[in-house]
Amino acid sequence: MQSARPGRFRARLLIGALLLVCAGPVAAFQDSVAPGSIRGIVATQNGTIPLGGVTVTLLNDSGEVSSATSEADGSFTFASVAAGSYFLVAAIEGFDALKLAVDVRSGEATPAALNATIASVSERVDVVAPTTVVPSTGTLTSSEGLTARELEQISGGGGLQAALRMLVSVIEVPGGVSIKGGRPSQAAVQLGPGAFVDPATGLSQVSLPDDAIDSVTVLPNPYAVEFGRFSSGLVLIRTRRAEDEWKTRLNNLEPAFRTKRGQPFSVIGLSAFSPRFESGGPLVKDRLLVQQALQYRYRSSDVASRPQSEVRTSHRLSSFTRVDANVSPRHSLVGAVGLFPARSSFTNLGTFIPPDAAVDTRGGVNTASVTERSLWSDTLFSETTGEIHSYDTRVLPQGPAAMELLPDTTLGNFFNRQRRMTTTYQFIETVSGTRQEGSGLHLFKGGIDLLHSRYTGTSASRPVLIRRADGTLVRRLDFSTSTTRQAINSTDVALFAQDRFQPNNRYYLELGARVDRDGVVGRWNVTPRVGAAVLLNEAGTAVLRSGYGLFFERTPSVAGVFDEYEAPLDTRFAADGSTPVGSALFQRVTDPELRTSRSLTWDIAYDHRLNPTWATRVSVIDRRGSHELLVEPVVTSGGS
Repeated sequence: MQSARPGRFRARLLIGALLLVCAGPVAAFQDSVAPGSIRGIVATQNGTIPLGGVTVTLLNDSGEVSSATSEADGSFTFASVAAGSYFLVAAIEGFDALKLAVDVRSGEATPAALNATIASVSERVDVVAPTTVVPSTGTLTSSEGLTARELEQISGGGGLQAALRMLVSVIEVPGGVSIKGGRPSQAAVQLGPGAFVDPATGLSQVSLPDDAIDSVTVLPNPYAVEFGRFSSGLVLIRTRRAEDEWKTRLNNLEPAFRTKRGQPFSVIGLSAFSPRFESGGPLVKDRLLVQQALQYRYRSSDVASRPQSEVRTSHRLSSFTRVDANVSPRHSLVGAVGLFPARSSFTNLGTFIPPDAAVDTRGGVNTASVTERSLWSDTLFSETTGEIHSYDTRVLPQGPAAMELLPDTTLGNFFNRQRRMTTTYQFIETVSGTRQEGSGLHLFKGGIDLLHSRYTGTSASRPVLIRRADGTLVRRLDFSTSTTRQAINSTDVALFAQDRFQPNNRYYLELGARVDRDGVVGRWNVTPRVGAAVLLNEAGTAVLRSGYGLFFERTPSVAGVFDEYEAPLDTRFAADGSTPVGSALFQRVTDPELRTSRSLTWDIAYDHRLNPTWATRVSVIDRRGSHELLVEPVVTSGGS
């Protein structure tokens, strides 16, 4: 036993020495294997138009390896890539998703060409976070947005409106959202290329199903003249296409509950419930696809200063169907139908407004659209869109009692019953193309936008009594007619042309002009705009932008029928509350020289992307509005 141990020990030493001798050459061989690299370009139209500002992601079997942003000339580079098989993927708004397999060899630069084709059927397009590079389409103005995953995670079932509040340039205000300090009525919402706001008020309160939204972009004062009929900003929504394989999902089945104040475990009812259904896939493989999204939203809330049994409730049903058809390799069709009924109870319930004085609202929006896209040549593309929207809004008091206003509460029922109905027909034709000259690359776009709207409404008002704290009458408003009817038809026309000029890989200049006819006031308005961007480094991650332009709003239809609403007779009373001391009839008169509201805006911004996660922005914006719509009373004494 003792004589065997030294032998085994010597054997182990010999084996260890052999391993050390062999390990040296192995390590040296591993060190000698140099990594490879990938040098590629992102372009469209068979490589004739480079696309800058595109995020390209490098993937292997384990997931994401790295990402890079294409420079102004479309080029991108991945350095120090270990030998092996990879995929390059990229998503560009308006183009099919890109995916390319590449094999990287040791010590070699692997070429890669990503050629983007005009979107016909693609999986999805996500909204990107604020980008600091110059976009390849749309406008030079920087934008903000949310990925589809972020929209789902942070909206809490509240949909698009709830998600938009997370953006720096968007603030929630009464009546909607404010973009860069503008009023909700100064912003516009587009569903694809068409307007998606109620022309009666200029507001959009429609909530699409979360699963129908594929792209949401907020553009504060974009200088591209293809965008119009707003003065502060634009929310651009693009809907989701079906995927190449059928997918059905049922989500968000967990309700939220209301509990007693101070008793978090005592449930007294539902607070929110927003189930979602989504189904989509090919009807004819690679030719015809359909996507259906459906969502129901229920909300209830109380007012902290009122009894908890008094609750505001709302019900919204959103249904959106999209059909994509590939007619040929160069022609595609997209059709969509949406139904959005909604109702709410005690909508304006508040500290000084009890349930009897609150109103119920009923509403509905229906939409249908068809878009045809044609690629006529490698440098010419056209898009034709036809849309029909209908809006119906009703304001319903709780009863017929006269409304009484006191310093600390409101008695009776709301004084006005109203209904607004609007139908719009929109036709948009655009032509886009490119032209390479000795001085640089031109990306041009021109088109026509016709919007015809028909508005009808009714309004019925009852007396309003204004009382002191002791109950004595101070003022009384009586309306000359119990019910009035309003109607107006208008046709808006827009002609626009723009050119984005790129003299080299670092400079961009955007020039354009737009001529708008405001159908409500019957005036033509000319909109000149100019924008510029300069890439301050070769990577394109530091950009200096600036722009100057004129923006015209669309005059709401209710302004065109202002004279047709009922006029109040205002009677004042003495301290005893019963002796009249005077009266005045408020007459509704519209200024015959009414002009379209507008804003003159300039800005300058510096954007710098530090890495794929972090970016900084410093900007200054100056917006000066004029010809705003104001109400100034014209008083005739004695009630005449």
